[in-house]
Amino acid sequence: MIPNQIRQSGVSAYVISQVLGSTLAAGTLRLIFNGDQDNFSGTLSSDSYLQTFVIEFIITFYLMLVVSGVATHNRVIGELAGLVVGATVLLNVMFSGYY
Repeated sequence: MIPNQIRQSGVSAYVISQVLGSTLAAGTLRLIFNGDQDNFSGTLSSDSYLQTFVIEFIITFYLMLVVSGVATHNRVIGELAGLVVGATVLLNVMFSGYY
């Protein structure tokens, strides 16, 4: 983790919270989009599940790296933080979006 910024003791709680939250969100979407509406093309993978997982892991890591850097670095211009995070999301969608 980032030295002197994030305590090591809070990392496990953070990871558990993220996994639990994403699982609950996926379950909620599954309940909402039930029946004929469960084939939303934005969630279907055209590749293998392993390749999709690896790409998702890489872009999520990259996004969290940028967000953590913008949020914790003391030389970052605060007004541009949203622009940097937004550009990162845009590049993630461009490189790994649905095709």
